[in-house]
Amino acid sequence: MDSYVARLGRNGCSWSMKLGDSKVQSIESIASESGDVVVAGRFAGTLDFGGATLASGGGLDAFVAKLGEDGHHIWSRRFGDQGGVVSSIRVAVHPLGTVMLSGLFQGSIDFGGGVRKSTRGPDLFVVKLNPAGEHLWSTTITEERMPCSLDDCTLDRIDMATDSDGSLVLTGHYKGEIDFGGSVLRNTQTAIYIAKLDVNGTLLWSGDYGSSVPVCSQPECVALAAVGSDHNIVIGGQYRGAMDFGAATIAADEDGGSFVMRLSR
Repeated sequence: MDSYVARLGRNGCSWSMKLGDSKVQSIESIASESGDVVVAGRFAGTLDFGGATLASGGGLDAFVAKLGEDGHHIWSRRFGDQGGVVSSIRVAVHPLGTVMLSGLFQGSIDFGGGVRKSTRGPDLFVVKLNPAGEHLWSTTITEERMPCSLDDCTLDRIDMATDSDGSLVLTGHYKGEIDFGGSVLRNTQTAIYIAKLDVNGTLLWSGDYGSSVPVCSQPECVALAAVGSDHNIVIGGQYRGAMDFGAATIAADEDGGSFVMRLSR
């Protein structure tokens, strides 16, 4: 399976690019800043954005690449290790050009700040790169749970959004315990977590929202995040049962429901 990147203008396609070889390549997230575009995802085999060819370490590696307004290569990076696996890659770009990358990894991985190893299952990572794609900082977050694979873990699909002040919002699902560096979140059912990190990756606050039953089951777990110009946070997703949003408990239909929630900064 190959991937593509294309830019569409008023008069149709301005440029397009096919990526990949005979192995798996998947673009999972895309962001734009000042006309440039940043794409991120995971791949096996090789990828060529127009610079040095990226080669995976034998498993599924993460990639992030910055392309100019006309599609030319600015920089590209690959993160992974032999036999490691990554998933749920998300990318966001700050107005000043710094790039935030998040996702899940199992095995070991080095973003430029030293090798990090996962625990009993996939762990969450957050990476900050400068406008030239160079490592500024990276952190990993572990959920305390029974061993599991990327296909059946509750710490699975995640989303991320940046604020104009450089802070970062993460959301997703978990079951058990998860610690973002402050208070530990605990839930015996699958629940939705939200965490806000400052410009240096330090936890500002975290919280979770649960239901009378598991909020979701794979592969339907979805949580999305956005930050408005007023710095308030919007979270959306799917849920089952009666979910406690803090101000009110809302019951979903028998087949489940969707929600949108706005939080202050």
